[in-house]
Amino acid sequence: MSELYTKKKILAPMVRAGRTPLRLLCLKYGADLVYTEEIVDKKLIEATRVVNEALGTIDYRNGDDIILRLAPEEKGKCILQIGTNSGEKAAKIAEIVGDDVAGIDVNMGCPKPFSIHCGMGAALLTQTEKIVGILTALKAAAKVPVTCKIRVLDNPEDTLKLVREIEKCGVVALGVHGRRRDERQPDRCRYEEIREVVKTIQSIPIIANGFSGEIERYEDIEKWRDAAGTSSIMIARKALSTPSIFRPEGVLDKYKDIENFLEFACQYDECYTMTKYVVQRILGGDQEHDPRGKALVAAGSVLQICKAFRMEDCYNKWRDDRKRKQSKKRARVDDDGVYNIEVSFPLKRLKNSVGFSPTPKMVLHDYLVETKTPKATYETVKREDKRFVSTAIIGDKKFRSGIGQPNLRMAEQRFFLVFQRFFGKSHKMTALDTEVDYGDADKYVNDESIEMAWAIKAGERAEVHMNLITRCDTRVLRLNKHQDLILAEFRKSFPDLNVEEVTTSLLKDNGAKETWREFCEQFKEIVEDYSMGTLMRCHAAKAYSPENTVVVPKIIYLAVEMARNVEGVNEKNKASYTASQEEESKKQME
Repeated sequence: MSELYTKKKILAPMVRAGRTPLRLLCLKYGADLVYTEEIVDKKLIEATRVVNEALGTIDYRNGDDIILRLAPEEKGKCILQIGTNSGEKAAKIAEIVGDDVAGIDVNMGCPKPFSIHCGMGAALLTQTEKIVGILTALKAAAKVPVTCKIRVLDNPEDTLKLVREIEKCGVVALGVHGRRRDERQPDRCRYEEIREVVKTIQSIPIIANGFSGEIERYEDIEKWRDAAGTSSIMIARKALSTPSIFRPEGVLDKYKDIENFLEFACQYDECYTMTKYVVQRILGGDQEHDPRGKALVAAGSVLQICKAFRMEDCYNKWRDDRKRKQSKKRARVDDDGVYNIEVSFPLKRLKNSVGFSPTPKMVLHDYLVETKTPKATYETVKREDKRFVSTAIIGDKKFRSGIGQPNLRMAEQRFFLVFQRFFGKSHKMTALDTEVDYGDADKYVNDESIEMAWAIKAGERAEVHMNLITRCDTRVLRLNKHQDLILAEFRKSFPDLNVEEVTTSLLKDNGAKETWREFCEQFKEIVEDYSMGTLMRCHAAKAYSPENTVVVPKIIYLAVEMARNVEGVNEKNKASYTASQEEESKKQME
């Protein structure tokens, strides 16, 4: 089994990036193995395995979210990396995925807060007994090779003690990142400490990691693998910014890398947020001045991203191909006479609809009243996987969608969609036509009702925030249960940032955008809706106004306003922003 990891060039695991399109692109260019992004054990355990006939993939889904999508081209070459702090959960994952993947790797080196906060990643490095328990349980349950990935410890001798214990667990390879837990780029990779690991552990391949800052061309991969003395090497950030680093023939122009990436993103129906994230990382600074980059920044869907790079025909080709395949099996009448279509309704759309656009049940109810049809009744069952499936009864007909939902409310909402597809729609039903999930990730964007709902809700949140900071001692105000962690990481990333005034230039100029992005991504698994657009005051001495407001990810808003509270900035400026708020209120009344 160790042969799988011997003399290999590997795409390292990267959160948000290591998904189907980038994995396939790196394989196309010449990578021998590709790792998935780190997937937290709970997500996979709660997911449902689905054979996606339209895409030819194996999907692990949780409602609307694709937790893991495996393409046929990566069979035997894709390594699942999990984040876990439990041998029991790790074993459960092994039972769930079987041999869908080529191997399972345990993340024991990620220093990001979302891992450490939950006792995963680098938090395990000092818990040898727990490491042994996880790897032993996982190996006993797994049908595929088991590995783990660590970082070097502060004391090199402790690193060697740890790897000896890991070797005893029967792993077939070991990944070693050459930076310590508190070190980041541009801190140098301690390749000499990796060499000592190689000398100590000779029974299995060692995989070196941490050389992205030194690798500029294909030949550098071998150079730094030799420097570390390892059998294999894995590449993270360099492979994200330049996927063609794996090409023996040499790297390609960044725009060619983007075109090739978008081809896979369209073919495998990657979601908008992940697609945009990778394209922005490849494009780098060009998004600030190149017309294509500016169009990318403004894009709100995969289609718009494709248009920015003249890839609209590619998008349409793969979208039409999916629709053609799906239409063959979409609608059916089951043996028990129930009308069945495998459709769903985006949970986030349902949340956003409250008080603004109609929900599916509301539209269906209005239609039934208008046509003098008896109201719908529902029969709901909870499956063994704890997801809900309901059957709707309308007159003498029954309707069902077999896609399990996370709660009763979602299960019942879908019957409008099933009913609509079998029997057409009245004029009142057109409002929700773009909300059906048939595998097209772009059906949910740029809807005016959603934009209106967001604007109203954002305004309401801003009003609540102003009410809070004008009426209480802001120095003791807590805006989130993870406030201490958010503040600690914020000041670690931005130790000298003066939160008195945070302008657009501070968020974007001189490489700041990349630093902010890395800060935000630490909280993906910790803060709900961490990336949701949120209104933030630029100057702490003023209230919200068109001139003093910028839209930022929720986690940035939280970090800045928490710092303003704890560091006394808001309390110092209370009289000023209170007067400013009163002035804004007068303007709105005029």
